[in-house]
Amino acid sequence: MDRLFIALWFPEETKEHLDGIIKKYRKGFHNLKWVEGRNLHLTLKFIGEVNSQMRMQIEEVLQAFFLENSFKIFELSISGAGVFPSWTNPRVVWLGIQPEEVVKRIKGIWEGIEEHLSKAGIQKDSRGFSPHITLARTKRKLPIPEIKRLRSELNKGDFSNIDLKINRICLVKSALTREGPIYDVIKSYKARRD
Repeated sequence: MDRLFIALWFPEETKEHLDGIIKKYRKGFHNLKWVEGRNLHLTLKFIGEVNSQMRMQIEEVLQAFFLENSFKIFELSISGAGVFPSWTNPRVVWLGIQPEEVVKRIKGIWEGIEEHLSKAGIQKDSRGFSPHITLARTKRKLPIPEIKRLRSELNKGDFSNIDLKINRICLVKSALTREGPIYDVIKSYKARRD
């Protein structure tokens, strides 16, 4: 069984740049499990565990989708940081993206992928889609003083000069280990150059 997801995959220099910015947050918040710099991405669709036959079917569906729906290289910017589901019970720390035109393009790609994968038997996500870059997660309830400190630090963060160039979308295999997930790009769908 393979645990799969589809993501906007950042170039290495982008991952290193983002990692350098968020390093200062990692030090002060030990109750959060921070994403390693090499693993930073923007998830379009978490598929979950599938057998090898379903994996091949997913690859075929995505190949067909990207042949019909090629995409241009695009740039996005960071619009600030926040948490899911709420500040009273944060479980995920994220970076938001902008401008709105790019958010709409990403949502359009997500909708197309959802539609095509549903034909292969992959269930659509009922929660909708809010494009973001996950920085950290926790399964525990954070102490109130730590939540306040995290909110204060993220509000002070300067994310305004971070631009990310997206030139590929990937089907990724995720292997969970004690040290954290290990990602292996199975298929890469590259942007067309116009």
